[in-house]
Amino acid sequence: MIRQKTEYPDLGILDATLEKLNNHKKEIKRISHKSNQSRQLERKIYALKETFLQQFWDKYSKIRQPVKLLEIKLEEQDRKLLTAHIKDIQFLIFDKKKEEVQPHNSFISNMFYRIFKEKDPLLIPAPVIGEKHYGTNKDQNLKTYFGFQCQQKTFLQIFDDIFMQRTNDSYMLRLVFEKRARLLEYFWAGFNKDSNFRELAEIAKYITKKEKKTKALSDLKNEYDDMPYSFLKIEQLRIYLDIEKIKEEISKYIPKDRSIENLDLDTLSKITINGLGIEEYFGIQVAHLLKIIKINKETKKTQKEQSSKKSIKQNTQDHQIEPKNLTKNDIFELNMKIKDFILDNIGNKNIIGDTGYVSLETLKEECFKNDSRITALQDIMEVIEAAKKEGYRYGEKTDDDAKVYIRLSNILFFIIDLKEIWRKKPLQWLSKFISHYKIADHLLEESWDKEDKDGLTNGILSRYIKEYFDCAIYGGYLEYDSKSFADAKTIIFNTGLITEKSQDVFLILKRTSTDKLFALKQFVDDVHLPDGFMARDICHVKFFSVINDAILPTKLVELGKTDYEHILEEKRFERFPIEIQELYKGRNYDFENRLRQEIELSLAKCERDCRFAIPQIYFGETAFLLPIYFNEQKDKSKPAVLCAMTKIKKRKKRNGGEEYYYKIRTVLTPQMAYDNARLITKPDSSWLKS
Repeated sequence: MIRQKTEYPDLGILDATLEKLNNHKKEIKRISHKSNQSRQLERKIYALKETFLQQFWDKYSKIRQPVKLLEIKLEEQDRKLLTAHIKDIQFLIFDKKKEEVQPHNSFISNMFYRIFKEKDPLLIPAPVIGEKHYGTNKDQNLKTYFGFQCQQKTFLQIFDDIFMQRTNDSYMLRLVFEKRARLLEYFWAGFNKDSNFRELAEIAKYITKKEKKTKALSDLKNEYDDMPYSFLKIEQLRIYLDIEKIKEEISKYIPKDRSIENLDLDTLSKITINGLGIEEYFGIQVAHLLKIIKINKETKKTQKEQSSKKSIKQNTQDHQIEPKNLTKNDIFELNMKIKDFILDNIGNKNIIGDTGYVSLETLKEECFKNDSRITALQDIMEVIEAAKKEGYRYGEKTDDDAKVYIRLSNILFFIIDLKEIWRKKPLQWLSKFISHYKIADHLLEESWDKEDKDGLTNGILSRYIKEYFDCAIYGGYLEYDSKSFADAKTIIFNTGLITEKSQDVFLILKRTSTDKLFALKQFVDDVHLPDGFMARDICHVKFFSVINDAILPTKLVELGKTDYEHILEEKRFERFPIEIQELYKGRNYDFENRLRQEIELSLAKCERDCRFAIPQIYFGETAFLLPIYFNEQKDKSKPAVLCAMTKIKKRKKRNGGEEYYYKIRTVLTPQMAYDNARLITKPDSSWLKS
């Protein structure tokens, strides 16, 4: 038997293998140690970020401005470590140069939109916001993701440019709400009630001119398709107003005893749909919406019904003033009630404002509470509209809360004991009175006798005095010989005019034997005031508390609110120069776009010359006149027209504050503008003097 030789491995190879194993163990140990260090560093950075975010939100919630990194209480080494990793926090922006941190609002806004777009982005319950939606794996809630310790409501208030509070326990995304509002603005901008639709191409053209950017029709169509709470329907390349859907939606929220067919302004303005006010929901003023609903209702009637209605109207137009079957005597009585109520409460600022406006609610509850002819706010408006046809002059305004106020004008003519012959022509009577006493001859030199729009001698001065008296009586600038207007036998007011000797000019009224009426006695200067009256006690009307109030804040002019429908009505279109009328006759859409461009140009001029826009008084309130020029107008020494804009109170903010904006309501000729501007001061603009 042959014995096999045992072979042993090469010891050199074995040593090499053992060395590799040892090295591998060392590498594993080193990697493990490094991994532990890395995990420790990650934990440290995470804890550091938590500490930083808590301090950051605490400071930012108070100042709402970028927070300096030095204001965060950290060790210097930790501050450097945080600086190196702060860019990892996606919802913050870090300015290295200034070492400032602030929220990345664009990122946060888009993040919330992605999370809630499939839900209802205009009605998000507060508890849902706090649930787990956040982070890469969507496993973090609002607080853990953002790392804040304050109340959730406080956090949402910090981002009031992202979230808007709808109710006490629900919010909506401002991004979606404002986009919806813009789409509605585009739709209503050139809406024609007769055709009841807008071409997508027209809307795209409007956007291009307004925002200087091009919008593809397919993209625009998709935006309207995706618009939440839509009451529009899209067919091919047209967007139609879905009247039936609007009526159906409104019907859900009106009182059971009211029908959509007899809906009035008061009832409609109080409705909220899905938590939105009626104007927020439809993107249009309540009064305009009511007109559109009623007009559409009329168009659905048969030709026979329309013919019958026209025949009835023709047979009864001499007897019936308004749909409530009010006679001319009713109109007179109800207006006298308003006049007496206003005069009886002239000093009560809780009822009559400084500029003379009283709300319809107050009139209904106080003035007409026992009058069966008035049962709703709309009834009062119908009375006022009928009264305007009879020659009464009322101012009207509506704030963004849809609350309507009216102001009775020409108070002087209501309290003056005029003979019957002058009742229908009170302005002519005042002009005759001024001419008889040659009042203009004693005033500081001014163009009172320039051509008058009504052909009256001293017409400008006559209108000045009647309007100035309204401002004086409502503003509390009258001086009585007793404690109140009701008991006064003598009334004196400062006209705001001065004589050639620089003395104030006063107007004196004396009570007649007829109850509540006065006689206009005379105009006097300081020296000839009756005994017991001192010139220094009788102030002229102060229209501004500070000089800046006389300068138009152009950034507050909301061009999207411009009432083009009102401006383009025939009688106001005639205020433009004849060459402009001929150029744009029958081209309302083109003219609206052109006028918008000229308004924007004038606002740009106003920013460079604060005197370009002129302050005026319109129904007692301070407003502005913006001159508008066209290259095509022949007479370039004066504006073609002036845009008259008034201050509108916005809907009350949810934090209780109030804000205003300016809305262009109408256009005036230069002559009309002069009358309004002269109330405040003698205009010094060259075109006003010409």
